[in-house]
Amino acid sequence: RGKEYKWKKQNLQGGILWDLHGFSKEG
Repeated sequence: RGKEYKWKKQNLQGGILWDLHGFSKEG
């Protein structure tokens, strides 16, 4: 889990939701 964490760091609000799913979103 490297890319997911990186994205979560940029968007804590949105990243949290994506982190639960187990995948990151580009952008």
